[in-house]
Amino acid sequence: MSIYFDNAATTASSPEAIQAAMEMMSECYGNPSSSHAMGLDAERAVKSARESLAQILGVKSEELFFTSGGTESANLAILGLARARKRQGQHVISSQVEHPCTENALKALEAEGFEVERLPAAPHGNVDPEAVLSAIREDTTLITLLHVNNETGAVNDIPRIAFLASKRQKRPAIHVDGVQGFCKIPLSLGLIDLYSLSGHKIHGLKGTGALFCRKGTLLKPLLFGGGQQNNVRPGTENTPGIVSLAAAARSEMAVIQETKKTVHAIKETLSSLSQELDNSFLLGGPSASDYILSMGFLGVRGETLIHALSDKGLHASTGSACSSHGKPEKSQAARLGLDPAKRDSVVRFSFSSTNTIEEGRIAKDLIKETVLELRASLLRAYPKINSMA
Repeated sequence: MSIYFDNAATTASSPEAIQAAMEMMSECYGNPSSSHAMGLDAERAVKSARESLAQILGVKSEELFFTSGGTESANLAILGLARARKRQGQHVISSQVEHPCTENALKALEAEGFEVERLPAAPHGNVDPEAVLSAIREDTTLITLLHVNNETGAVNDIPRIAFLASKRQKRPAIHVDGVQGFCKIPLSLGLIDLYSLSGHKIHGLKGTGALFCRKGTLLKPLLFGGGQQNNVRPGTENTPGIVSLAAAARSEMAVIQETKKTVHAIKETLSSLSQELDNSFLLGGPSASDYILSMGFLGVRGETLIHALSDKGLHASTGSACSSHGKPEKSQAARLGLDPAKRDSVVRFSFSSTNTIEEGRIAKDLIKETVLELRASLLRAYPKINSMA
Protein backbone atom coordinates (compact mmCIF):
# COMPACT_ATOMS: atom_id res chain seq x y z
CA MET A 1 0.00 0.00 0.00
CA SER A 2 1.25 3.47 -0.88
CA ILE A 3 0.25 6.45 1.25
CA TYR A 4 0.98 9.94 -0.07
CA PHE A 5 1.28 12.54 2.70
CA ASP A 6 3.25 15.19 0.79
CA ASN A 7 0.34 17.17 -0.60
CA ALA A 8 1.82 20.53 0.42
CA ALA A 9 4.50 19.84 -2.19
CA THR A 10 2.10 18.80 -4.93
CA THR A 11 -1.07 16.79 -5.45
CA ALA A 12 -2.30 14.21 -7.91
CA SER A 13 -4.34 15.84 -10.67
CA SER A 14 -8.05 15.21 -10.19
CA PRO A 15 -10.13 13.44 -12.87
CA GLU A 16 -12.03 16.69 -13.36
CA ALA A 17 -8.85 18.67 -13.98
CA ILE A 18 -7.44 16.05 -16.34
CA GLN A 19 -10.66 15.79 -18.35
CA ALA A 20 -10.93 19.57 -18.66
CA ALA A 21 -7.35 19.83 -19.88
CA MET A 22 -7.73 16.97 -22.34
CA GLU A 23 -10.83 18.54 -23.88
CA MET A 24 -9.01 21.85 -24.34
CA MET A 25 -6.01 20.14 -25.91
CA SER A 26 -7.90 17.82 -28.24
CA GLU A 27 -11.19 19.56 -29.02
CA CYS A 28 -11.07 23.26 -28.09
CA TYR A 29 -7.46 24.00 -28.96
CA GLY A 30 -7.87 27.32 -30.74
CA ASN A 31 -5.95 30.41 -29.69
CA PRO A 32 -8.26 32.58 -27.52
CA SER A 33 -6.99 35.65 -29.41
CA SER A 34 -8.03 34.26 -32.81
CA SER A 35 -11.23 35.62 -34.31
CA HIS A 36 -12.45 32.38 -35.92
CA ALA A 37 -14.96 30.03 -34.31
CA MET A 38 -12.41 27.80 -32.57
CA GLY A 39 -10.64 30.81 -31.16
CA LEU A 40 -13.92 32.21 -29.86
CA ASP A 41 -14.74 28.87 -28.23
CA ALA A 42 -11.38 28.93 -26.44
CA GLU A 43 -11.97 32.53 -25.38
CA ARG A 44 -15.35 31.60 -23.92
CA ALA A 45 -13.78 28.69 -22.03
CA VAL A 46 -11.16 31.00 -20.48
CA LYS A 47 -13.84 33.54 -19.59
CA SER A 48 -15.95 30.84 -17.94
CA ALA A 49 -12.94 29.60 -15.95
CA ARG A 50 -12.14 33.13 -14.82
CA GLU A 51 -15.73 33.71 -13.69
CA SER A 52 -15.76 30.40 -11.85
CA LEU A 53 -12.58 31.19 -9.90
CA ALA A 54 -13.76 34.73 -9.22
CA GLN A 55 -16.96 33.37 -7.67
CA ILE A 56 -14.97 31.05 -5.40
CA LEU A 57 -12.71 33.92 -4.30
CA GLY A 58 -15.55 36.42 -4.01
CA VAL A 59 -13.96 38.92 -6.41
CA LYS A 60 -14.67 40.38 -9.85
CA SER A 61 -13.62 38.27 -12.83
CA GLU A 62 -11.68 41.15 -14.38
CA GLU A 63 -9.50 41.20 -11.26
CA LEU A 64 -8.05 37.74 -11.99
CA PHE A 65 -4.93 37.07 -14.05
CA PHE A 66 -3.74 33.58 -14.97
CA THR A 67 -0.07 32.69 -14.54
CA SER A 68 2.26 29.71 -14.64
CA GLY A 69 1.86 29.05 -10.91
CA GLY A 70 2.22 30.37 -7.38
CA THR A 71 5.80 31.53 -7.87
CA GLU A 72 5.01 33.70 -10.86
CA SER A 73 1.87 35.04 -9.17
CA ALA A 74 3.79 36.05 -6.04
CA ASN A 75 6.64 37.54 -8.07
CA LEU A 76 4.22 39.55 -10.19
CA ALA A 77 2.42 40.81 -7.09
CA ILE A 78 5.53 41.74 -5.11
CA LEU A 79 7.82 43.06 -7.85
CA GLY A 80 5.01 44.52 -9.93
CA LEU A 81 3.43 46.43 -7.06
CA ALA A 82 6.67 47.66 -5.48
CA ARG A 83 8.04 48.91 -8.78
CA ALA A 84 4.75 50.58 -9.72
CA ARG A 85 4.72 52.46 -6.40
CA LYS A 86 8.44 53.14 -6.15
CA ARG A 87 7.97 56.92 -6.09
CA GLN A 88 5.52 56.64 -3.19
CA GLY A 89 7.96 54.73 -1.00
CA GLN A 90 10.43 51.87 -0.95
CA HIS A 91 9.68 50.20 2.37
CA VAL A 92 8.24 46.67 2.27
CA ILE A 93 7.08 44.59 5.25
CA SER A 94 7.25 40.80 5.28
CA SER A 95 8.34 38.07 7.71
CA GLN A 96 11.31 35.81 8.37
CA VAL A 97 9.34 32.68 7.50
CA GLU A 98 8.12 33.27 3.96
CA HIS A 99 8.19 30.83 1.04
CA PRO A 100 11.29 31.10 -1.21
CA CYS A 101 9.21 32.64 -4.01
CA THR A 102 8.51 35.61 -1.73
CA GLU A 103 11.89 35.75 -0.01
CA ASN A 104 13.83 35.72 -3.27
CA ALA A 105 11.55 38.34 -4.82
CA LEU A 106 12.25 40.50 -1.76
CA LYS A 107 15.98 40.02 -2.23
CA ALA A 108 15.57 41.23 -5.81
CA LEU A 109 13.85 44.37 -4.51
CA GLU A 110 16.67 44.95 -2.03
CA ALA A 111 19.15 44.79 -4.90
CA GLU A 112 17.12 47.61 -6.51
CA GLY A 113 17.37 49.79 -3.41
CA PHE A 114 14.18 48.87 -1.55
CA GLU A 115 14.21 48.40 2.21
CA VAL A 116 12.63 45.13 3.33
CA GLU A 117 11.65 44.69 6.97
CA ARG A 118 11.29 41.01 7.87
CA LEU A 119 9.30 40.57 11.06
CA PRO A 120 10.14 37.69 13.38
CA ALA A 121 7.60 34.92 13.79
CA ALA A 122 6.15 33.76 17.08
CA PRO A 123 7.31 30.33 18.33
CA HIS A 124 4.48 28.65 16.43
CA GLY A 125 5.43 30.36 13.16
CA ASN A 126 2.82 33.08 12.74
CA VAL A 127 3.30 36.86 12.74
CA ASP A 128 1.87 39.18 15.40
CA PRO A 129 -0.65 41.54 13.75
CA GLU A 130 0.32 44.31 16.18
CA ALA A 131 3.95 43.95 15.08
CA VAL A 132 2.85 44.44 11.49
CA LEU A 133 0.94 47.58 12.46
CA SER A 134 3.93 48.95 14.38
CA ALA A 135 6.21 48.38 11.39
CA ILE A 136 4.10 50.43 8.96
CA ARG A 137 5.73 53.74 8.01
CA GLU A 138 4.82 56.65 5.77
CA ASP A 139 6.94 55.13 3.00
CA THR A 140 5.58 51.56 3.38
CA THR A 141 4.10 50.54 0.05
CA LEU A 142 3.56 46.80 0.48
CA ILE A 143 2.91 44.15 3.12
CA THR A 144 3.44 40.60 1.83
CA LEU A 145 2.73 37.58 4.03
CA LEU A 146 1.80 33.93 3.82
CA HIS A 147 -1.71 32.91 4.76
CA VAL A 148 -0.63 29.38 5.70
CA ASN A 149 3.01 28.52 6.31
CA ASN A 150 4.04 25.82 3.84
CA GLU A 151 6.27 23.99 6.34
CA THR A 152 4.68 24.39 9.78
CA GLY A 153 1.05 24.99 8.81
CA ALA A 154 0.94 28.09 11.04
CA VAL A 155 -1.90 30.40 9.99
CA ASN A 156 -1.45 34.16 9.95
CA ASP A 157 -4.38 36.28 11.12
CA ILE A 158 -4.69 38.00 7.76
CA PRO A 159 -8.14 39.54 8.46
CA ARG A 160 -6.77 41.23 11.60
CA ILE A 161 -3.61 42.39 9.85
CA ALA A 162 -5.61 43.80 6.93
CA PHE A 163 -8.05 45.55 9.29
CA LEU A 164 -5.27 47.21 11.28
CA ALA A 165 -3.47 48.29 8.11
CA SER A 166 -6.68 49.75 6.67
CA LYS A 167 -6.86 52.21 9.57
CA ARG A 168 -3.62 53.90 8.56
CA GLN A 169 -4.06 57.18 6.72
CA LYS A 170 -1.57 56.09 4.08
CA ARG A 171 -2.55 52.45 3.68
CA PRO A 172 0.03 50.08 2.14
CA ALA A 173 -1.06 47.43 -0.35
CA ILE A 174 -1.41 43.91 1.04
CA HIS A 175 -0.34 40.76 -0.81
CA VAL A 176 -1.24 37.34 0.57
CA ASP A 177 0.48 34.16 -0.56
CA GLY A 178 -2.60 31.93 -0.56
CA VAL A 179 -1.02 28.83 -2.10
CA GLN A 180 -1.50 26.60 0.97
CA GLY A 181 -4.83 28.14 1.96
CA PHE A 182 -6.81 28.31 -1.29
CA CYS A 183 -9.75 25.87 -1.30
CA LYS A 184 -8.80 24.87 2.27
CA ILE A 185 -9.18 27.81 4.64
CA PRO A 186 -11.74 30.49 3.71
CA LEU A 187 -10.40 34.03 3.55
CA SER A 188 -12.32 37.18 2.73
CA LEU A 189 -10.39 39.29 0.24
CA GLY A 190 -12.37 42.43 1.05
CA LEU A 191 -9.33 44.26 2.46
CA ILE A 192 -6.72 42.36 0.44
CA ASP A 193 -5.20 43.88 -2.71
CA LEU A 194 -3.31 40.90 -4.11
CA TYR A 195 -3.73 37.15 -3.59
CA SER A 196 -1.64 34.48 -5.31
CA LEU A 197 -2.58 30.84 -5.76
CA SER A 198 -1.38 27.66 -7.44
CA GLY A 199 -3.25 24.90 -9.27
CA HIS A 200 -1.11 21.89 -8.43
CA LYS A 201 -1.72 22.26 -4.68
CA ILE A 202 -5.45 21.61 -5.17
CA HIS A 203 -5.31 18.68 -7.63
CA GLY A 204 -4.92 20.87 -10.69
CA LEU A 205 -2.05 20.69 -13.18
CA LYS A 206 1.48 21.85 -12.50
CA GLY A 207 2.34 25.09 -14.25
CA THR A 208 -1.02 26.72 -13.50
CA GLY A 209 -1.84 29.57 -11.16
CA ALA A 210 -3.63 32.85 -10.77
CA LEU A 211 -3.27 36.27 -9.19
CA PHE A 212 -6.08 38.37 -7.81
CA CYS A 213 -5.27 42.04 -8.24
CA ARG A 214 -7.89 44.46 -6.93
CA LYS A 215 -9.18 46.90 -9.54
CA GLY A 216 -7.19 50.12 -9.38
CA THR A 217 -4.06 48.44 -8.03
CA LEU A 218 -1.27 49.16 -10.49
CA LEU A 219 1.32 46.53 -11.37
CA LYS A 220 4.37 46.77 -13.58
CA PRO A 221 4.38 43.59 -15.69
CA LEU A 222 7.25 41.15 -15.57
CA LEU A 223 6.65 39.95 -19.14
CA PHE A 224 6.11 41.77 -22.41
CA GLY A 225 4.18 40.36 -25.34
CA GLY A 226 1.00 40.61 -27.31
CA GLY A 227 -1.14 42.41 -24.76
CA GLN A 228 -3.16 39.47 -23.43
CA GLN A 229 -4.76 39.83 -19.99
CA ASN A 230 -4.63 43.64 -20.20
CA ASN A 231 -0.85 43.53 -20.54
CA VAL A 232 -0.55 42.54 -16.87
CA ARG A 233 0.41 39.00 -17.86
CA PRO A 234 0.82 38.83 -21.64
CA GLY A 235 1.43 35.71 -23.70
CA THR A 236 -0.90 33.19 -25.31
CA GLU A 237 -3.16 31.86 -22.58
CA ASN A 238 -2.55 28.32 -21.35
CA THR A 239 -6.14 27.31 -22.02
CA PRO A 240 -5.80 23.66 -20.87
CA GLY A 241 -4.17 24.81 -17.65
CA ILE A 242 -6.63 27.63 -17.02
CA VAL A 243 -9.73 25.51 -17.54
CA SER A 244 -8.28 22.64 -15.50
CA LEU A 245 -7.45 25.03 -12.65
CA ALA A 246 -11.06 26.16 -12.45
CA ALA A 247 -12.29 22.55 -12.67
CA ALA A 248 -9.96 21.49 -9.86
CA ALA A 249 -11.08 24.39 -7.66
CA ARG A 250 -14.77 23.61 -8.20
CA SER A 251 -14.14 19.96 -7.40
CA GLU A 252 -12.29 20.83 -4.18
CA MET A 253 -14.92 23.30 -3.03
CA ALA A 254 -17.66 20.71 -3.60
CA VAL A 255 -16.12 18.43 -0.97
CA ILE A 256 -14.45 20.99 1.31
CA GLN A 257 -16.55 20.24 4.40
CA GLU A 258 -16.01 16.49 4.12
CA THR A 259 -12.31 17.02 3.46
CA LYS A 260 -11.94 19.25 6.52
CA LYS A 261 -13.34 16.51 8.76
CA THR A 262 -11.09 13.88 7.22
CA VAL A 263 -7.82 15.82 7.35
CA HIS A 264 -8.58 16.95 10.90
CA ALA A 265 -9.01 13.32 11.95
CA ILE A 266 -5.78 12.31 10.19
CA LYS A 267 -3.82 15.12 11.82
CA GLU A 268 -5.22 14.28 15.25
CA THR A 269 -4.23 10.66 14.79
CA LEU A 270 -0.65 11.47 13.82
CA SER A 271 -0.33 14.24 16.40
CA SER A 272 -1.01 11.74 19.18
CA LEU A 273 2.47 10.33 18.49
CA SER A 274 3.87 13.33 20.37
CA GLN A 275 2.39 11.81 23.55
CA GLU A 276 3.18 8.20 22.70
CA LEU A 277 6.82 8.65 21.68
CA ASP A 278 9.29 10.24 24.08
CA ASN A 279 11.22 13.30 22.91
CA SER A 280 8.74 14.15 20.18
CA PHE A 281 7.29 17.59 19.47
CA LEU A 282 4.88 19.47 17.20
CA LEU A 283 5.32 22.72 15.26
CA GLY A 284 2.69 25.17 14.06
CA GLY A 285 0.66 25.57 17.24
CA PRO A 286 -2.95 24.67 18.07
CA SER A 287 -4.41 26.92 15.37
CA ALA A 288 -2.27 25.52 12.54
CA SER A 289 -3.87 24.29 9.35
CA ASP A 290 -5.24 20.75 9.56
CA TYR A 291 -3.74 20.11 6.13
CA ILE A 292 -0.15 20.31 7.39
CA LEU A 293 1.49 18.55 10.34
CA SER A 294 5.11 19.37 11.15
CA MET A 295 6.67 17.31 13.92
CA GLY A 296 10.02 16.10 15.11
CA PHE A 297 11.43 12.99 16.75
CA LEU A 298 14.67 13.68 18.61
CA GLY A 299 17.43 11.23 17.91
CA VAL A 300 16.27 10.62 14.32
CA ARG A 301 17.24 12.83 11.40
CA GLY A 302 14.22 13.90 9.40
CA GLU A 303 15.92 13.01 6.12
CA THR A 304 16.67 9.51 7.40
CA LEU A 305 13.11 9.04 8.61
CA ILE A 306 11.42 10.07 5.35
CA HIS A 307 13.62 7.68 3.35
CA ALA A 308 12.85 4.84 5.75
CA LEU A 309 9.13 5.61 5.61
CA SER A 310 9.20 5.86 1.82
CA ASP A 311 10.72 2.37 1.65
CA LYS A 312 7.63 1.20 3.56
CA GLY A 313 5.21 3.05 1.26
CA LEU A 314 4.59 6.25 3.26
CA HIS A 315 5.70 9.39 1.43
CA ALA A 316 6.34 12.62 3.33
CA SER A 317 9.00 15.35 3.35
CA THR A 318 11.29 17.38 5.56
CA GLY A 319 9.97 20.74 4.36
CA SER A 320 9.50 22.86 1.26
CA ALA A 321 10.02 20.94 -1.98
CA CYS A 322 11.05 24.26 -3.55
CA SER A 323 14.33 24.17 -1.64
CA SER A 324 15.22 20.50 -1.57
CA HIS A 325 17.74 20.44 -4.42
CA GLY A 326 21.05 22.20 -4.85
CA LYS A 327 21.63 24.75 -2.12
CA PRO A 328 18.63 24.50 0.19
CA GLU A 329 16.99 27.53 1.70
CA LYS A 330 17.22 27.91 5.48
CA SER A 331 14.38 25.82 6.92
CA GLN A 332 11.44 27.34 8.76
CA ALA A 333 12.49 25.33 11.83
CA ALA A 334 15.85 27.11 11.79
CA ARG A 335 14.21 30.50 11.33
CA LEU A 336 11.99 29.80 14.32
CA GLY A 337 15.08 29.38 16.46
CA LEU A 338 14.99 25.63 17.03
CA ASP A 339 18.32 24.16 18.07
CA PRO A 340 20.10 21.99 15.46
CA ALA A 341 19.10 18.67 17.06
CA LYS A 342 15.43 19.58 16.93
CA ARG A 343 15.32 21.18 13.51
CA ASP A 344 17.20 18.28 11.91
CA SER A 345 14.53 15.90 13.20
CA VAL A 346 11.52 17.72 11.72
CA VAL A 347 9.28 15.92 9.21
CA ARG A 348 6.26 17.36 7.40
CA PHE A 349 3.13 15.36 6.68
CA SER A 350 0.52 17.08 4.51
CA PHE A 351 -2.94 15.96 3.48
CA SER A 352 -5.59 16.50 0.83
CA SER A 353 -9.07 15.47 -0.24
CA THR A 354 -7.73 12.18 -1.61
CA ASN A 355 -6.50 10.91 1.77
CA THR A 356 -8.53 8.74 4.14
CA ILE A 357 -8.81 8.27 7.90
CA GLU A 358 -7.66 4.67 7.47
CA GLU A 359 -4.46 5.92 5.83
CA GLY A 360 -3.91 8.05 8.91
CA ARG A 361 -4.19 5.02 11.21
CA ILE A 362 -1.81 2.97 9.09
CA ALA A 363 0.64 5.86 8.83
CA LYS A 364 0.69 6.34 12.60
CA ASP A 365 1.72 2.73 13.14
CA LEU A 366 4.39 2.96 10.43
CA ILE A 367 5.85 6.15 11.85
CA LYS A 368 5.94 4.82 15.40
CA GLU A 369 7.50 1.54 14.29
CA THR A 370 10.11 3.27 12.14
CA VAL A 371 11.10 5.88 14.73
CA LEU A 372 11.62 3.17 17.33
CA GLU A 373 13.66 1.11 14.85
CA LEU A 374 15.90 4.04 13.95
CA ARG A 375 16.40 5.01 17.58
CA ALA A 376 17.29 1.42 18.47
CA SER A 377 19.73 1.32 15.58
CA LEU A 378 21.34 4.51 16.83
CA LEU A 379 21.71 3.07 20.34
CA ARG A 380 23.32 -0.07 18.94
CA ALA A 381 25.77 2.03 16.96
CA TYR A 382 26.51 4.28 19.94
CA PRO A 383 25.92 2.18 23.07
CA LYS A 384 27.19 4.87 25.42
CA ILE A 385 24.24 7.10 24.58
CA ASN A 386 21.94 7.00 27.60
CA SER A 387 19.45 9.66 26.57
CA MET A 388 17.78 10.96 23.43
CA ALA A 389 17.80 14.50 24.80
